[in-house]
Amino acid sequence: MKKIFSLLPVLLMIAVLFSPLDSAHAEKIIVKWGKITLKEGHIGKVIINKDTQLYKLDKDNKLTSVRTLKKGEEFGVYSKKTDKTHGILYGLGSSQFVKDSKSLTYQTPSKEKKELVGKERIWLRNPDFYENNKGEIVDLKNLQEAVLISSEKNSELSSLNIKIKIEDKYFTYQYVDESFIEASYLTKNPFKTFKFSDTIWNLIKNEEVQTGMNMDQVLLSWGYPDDLNSYDSDYIAIEQWIYGDILDGGAIYLYFDNGILTSWQEF
Repeated sequence: MKKIFSLLPVLLMIAVLFSPLDSAHAEKIIVKWGKITLKEGHIGKVIINKDTQLYKLDKDNKLTSVRTLKKGEEFGVYSKKTDKTHGILYGLGSSQFVKDSKSLTYQTPSKEKKELVGKERIWLRNPDFYENNKGEIVDLKNLQEAVLISSEKNSELSSLNIKIKIEDKYFTYQYVDESFIEASYLTKNPFKTFKFSDTIWNLIKNEEVQTGMNMDQVLLSWGYPDDLNSYDSDYIAIEQWIYGDILDGGAIYLYFDNGILTSWQEF
């Protein structure tokens, strides 16, 4: 008996991997800075050059010694203030402070490091027409790793502009339809999620398919199909994935037997 379904089963099949808007699964950037991890709220860090005291500041502006910070240790700083009684104080969190002195060095993070704090790592799916900071259109590789820097809505155009960073270069892209975003990048590292051979990964990166690939591999290579037909019986499950439109530039039909790509047709 022939059964025809919408794309919903395909979307649900890999919902966790292909769900860029689900922040619970997003991979946050870990920004290492010397011996500390730079966190949101940090304005700098102190490097302990000589054993020095950590203090607790109470509501009466009185400092009470908590413990000794050892030479060579580093701590993130959340605040810096000048007090008439105690001089310059660096806040390390939980109302704990160190006094500015020759026993420590205060440093501020670079602009590049601050920009990465709290950002997500993404992997681009079938990217095209990204614009670099020189206004040039660049065709990026499939599953290119990038950092999602910002996402801004344009209410006038009903679009969404995203800005990404790859190494030291910036790129932008405008989505006219926000629903396209879910098919545009991954928030989980596919190279850790799937254990494919180097041959298969090379095909996926080049957006190519070959018989013998499974559905996950084809989805990673070509993205979501535009339409899907499913046929099943007691002995076999056959799916037909359609990319493109016969009436608008042509289409390719892929055929899967029990989840494995066995053939395709071009129209």
